[in-house]
Amino acid sequence: MTQNQAVEPLDENVDDIQPGMRESQRHTPPRPWREAVLLMAIIAFTTWFTFLSHARWSVMLSSMGDLGHIDSAAYNTAHGEFMLSTGARVQNMWGDHFSPIILVLSSFYFFSDSFWFIYFWQALSAALAAVPLYLMAKDRLGGGAALLCALAYLLNSRLHMAVLFDYHEAAHVGFFALSAIYCATLGRWKLFALFGALLLSCREDSALILFSIGVYVALFERKWIHGAVTCAAAAIYFLALLKLAFPYFRANPLEADQAGDYMYFSSYAWLGASPWEVARNFFHDPATMLAMIFHPQRIAAWAELAAQYAYLPFATISGLLLMAFPTLSLLLNNHEARWSLIFHYPFLVVPFWSLGFVLGLDNLRRWLASSSVGAIRPLERGKIFGSLTALFCLAAVVQGTGLMIYALTGPFDVTFAGMRIYMNDPARPALIFIMALLSGMVCIPHKAVIGTDIPKRVMLAISVYAFAASAWFGIGAGALPPVSGEHARYFDQKLMAHAEKTRQALDSLPRHASAVIGQGAYTLALHNPNAFLFRGFDKYPFGARQVDYIVIDSNPPVEEPILWEDIGPMVLRLLLAEPGYAVIWHEDGVYVFKRGADKEADFQVLLDQGGRFSARAMGYGTGEMKPDVSAINGIARSAIPAVHPPGYLASGPYATLYMGEYMAIFRLKVGALVEAEIAVLEVACDKGKRALARRPVRGSDFVQAGDWVELILPFTITEPKAQDVEFRVEYLAAADLSFDEVRLTMTLEAYRMAMARAIETDGPVVAKGIYHSPLDEKAPEIE
Repeated sequence: MTQNQAVEPLDENVDDIQPGMRESQRHTPPRPWREAVLLMAIIAFTTWFTFLSHARWSVMLSSMGDLGHIDSAAYNTAHGEFMLSTGARVQNMWGDHFSPIILVLSSFYFFSDSFWFIYFWQALSAALAAVPLYLMAKDRLGGGAALLCALAYLLNSRLHMAVLFDYHEAAHVGFFALSAIYCATLGRWKLFALFGALLLSCREDSALILFSIGVYVALFERKWIHGAVTCAAAAIYFLALLKLAFPYFRANPLEADQAGDYMYFSSYAWLGASPWEVARNFFHDPATMLAMIFHPQRIAAWAELAAQYAYLPFATISGLLLMAFPTLSLLLNNHEARWSLIFHYPFLVVPFWSLGFVLGLDNLRRWLASSSVGAIRPLERGKIFGSLTALFCLAAVVQGTGLMIYALTGPFDVTFAGMRIYMNDPARPALIFIMALLSGMVCIPHKAVIGTDIPKRVMLAISVYAFAASAWFGIGAGALPPVSGEHARYFDQKLMAHAEKTRQALDSLPRHASAVIGQGAYTLALHNPNAFLFRGFDKYPFGARQVDYIVIDSNPPVEEPILWEDIGPMVLRLLLAEPGYAVIWHEDGVYVFKRGADKEADFQVLLDQGGRFSARAMGYGTGEMKPDVSAINGIARSAIPAVHPPGYLASGPYATLYMGEYMAIFRLKVGALVEAEIAVLEVACDKGKRALARRPVRGSDFVQAGDWVELILPFTITEPKAQDVEFRVEYLAAADLSFDEVRLTMTLEAYRMAMARAIETDGPVVAKGIYHSPLDEKAPEIE
C-alpha cells in the first residue's frame, strides 16, 4: 500500500485528517474553518472576561491581596519606585514572587493609568493557551477532536474562576509552558528556548515546571541533550533565586522575622521539616502520610476537574509527568485555598490537565487501533454494538427522566419498591446522561452517523463529552453569559452606588498625601504610591510613620473570605476614639479620617457608629444566635425558657471608659408580656466585680410582644478611668427574650473629658482610645 493510500479516509463520512499524523505527513487540504472557530472563541473569551473582571473591580469586589500587591508594584515601577508594593508585608514585590513578566504591565503604565489592561492581559494570556493545546491535539487526534479539546479548555469553570479572581502572574504559565512543549515536539529549539525563558519570567516556581518539561523532552521526545540542558538551566535558575534573589529583595521586609526567607516552603511543613524528613516519614509510616495527603476533603476538591476530563489524564505517563508538579504543589499545600482549587490557583493546573486529557485520549485511540475491536466480523459487530446501544439508551432514559423531574420539582428523595431514588445535585447525573448518549452514538452500527472507524468514533465521543461537561460546569459557575448567581453582583445597583461614594471619598484626598486605606476601597486607589493597605494598627506604615489620612469602609463588599465584617466595626470604633485622627468626611459607611483634624467633629459619628456592640460581637453564656430580619444586624441572640437555662444572654465588650456621664441603650424584645422579671440589665467594670448601674426588665417595659424596644440604663464614671467595662443582659427564664445590640452614648462634655484623659493617660497612640478593649488586641490580622 502506498503512502497516499494509507491516509485515505475509510469512508466518505470520516474526517480527511488521519489521527496521529504530523502536518508534514498529510496530503489533504486543511480546513481553516476550525482555526477560525478557535480564533473567534479566543476573542470572545478575552472580551467577555476582560469586561466581567473590570465590572468586578469597579464595584470593589476585588480582593486587597493579589491585585493590590502586583498592580501597585507594576505602577510604582513605571514611576520611579522599582517594584514597590504598598499592599503586602514585603516592600519589594519580587521578595514575594520573582516575576519579571510584570515589567510588561509596567511598560503600559508609562503612558496610561487605565485598569482595563491588566484584566485584558490576564484574559488574553489564559485564552492563548488554547492555541498550542489545539495544535498538539490536532497532530495526535485530528482537527475535529482538537477543536473540541481546545473549546473544552476555554469553557472550564475552574479557569473562569481564576480569571475572575483579580490578577496574578500565574495566568501566563499555561500559554508559555504549552507553547514550549509544542515547540519541543516540532524540534523548534530556538522557539522552545524563547518560551522556556518566558515561562521562567512568570514566577520562581515556574522553574520546576520547566524542569519537568526538560524531563519530558529527554524521555518522550528522545532529545537527551536538549532535555538535560533544560533541566540544568531550570535547576540553576531556581537555586539562584532562592540563594541570591530572595535574600536581596527581602533585605528590608516589613516583618523582620521573614528577612531572606522564601515563605512558601512553610506551606509544606506539615509533611516534614525537610525533604529528608518527608522521605523518612513515608518510610516509617506510609499509611499515615498517604492518609494526610489523600484526605477525602482534598480529593473531593479535585473530583469535578477529573470528571470533566473523564479521568483520561491518568491514562498517560507523559501527561502525568507534565501534570505532576502543578498538581502536587497544590494538593500537598496546607493552605485550603490552594488545595481546594479556588482563587487564581487553577491557572497552574487546568492547562496541564487539558494537555493530559489530549495525551490520554491519544493513548486510548492507539490502544483501540491496535486491539481486536476492528477484527470482529461485521455481522457480530452489529449484534454486539446493537446490544450495547440499547443499554446506553436505557441509562440515558433513566438519567434524563431524573433530570427532568429535578428541573420541575427541584431536589427529590423518594422510596419506590424498596429502593431509594433521590437527586440533590444534577451535575453528576447530567454527566452520566451525556456520557450515555455519546457511548450509544459510538456503538450505533450505522456508518452514516460517524463513520465505521471505531477508534475515531470513541475519540470524538469523549471529546464531545469533555466539551459538554466543561460547558455544563461553566454555565453552572455563572461565569458564562447570561450572568447569574454570585457574578450578578458585579452589576448590582447598590454596589455601584457604594463604589461611587467611595471614589468620591478617595477623590477628596490630596494627590500626593499619604493614606492608609481599608480593603475594597484600596483597590480603587492602587495608582497612588502613597496609598497603603490597612493591615492592622501595628502594621506598616503605622509602625514606621504616621500617615495623613485613613479611609475605612465599614462594610466593604469584598468576596475574599476574611473577617473584616467582624473587625470593621472595631476598627472604626478605635479610630473614632484615637486622639490623633478625626473624621472629615463620611457617607454610606465610608469614613475619611485626617491627622490633626478637630476631634469634636467625631462626636456625632461616635454616637451613630462608634458605640454599637452587636449580639454577635458580645460574649454570652445561654441562648443561641438566630437569624432575625427585624434585627438591625440581621441576627439576634435568643433564649427560650423551656430550652435555655437562666444565665447571661450577653456580656462584654470589656472596654476602657473615662470619667463622665454615659447611657447604655439595650435593644430587646420578648415573646410574652409577663409580670415577673424577665431579665436584668447591668453595667459593670473591673471584670464584673463592681456594678455601675442595674435595671430589672419586666413585661410592662414593652409595648407589644415581638416588637423591639430600646431600654436606657444611665451610669456615671467618677474615677479618671474605668477598666473592663461590660454591658450585661442576665436572662431569668420567665419568657422568650431576644437581644440585638447595645449602644453606648455620652454627653459632649464627657466626650471632651474622655479625649483629654485619653491623651493624658495613654498618649496619642493609634488603637489606644476610649473604647480600647483587650479583645481588640486578639482580633485576627487582615490578610
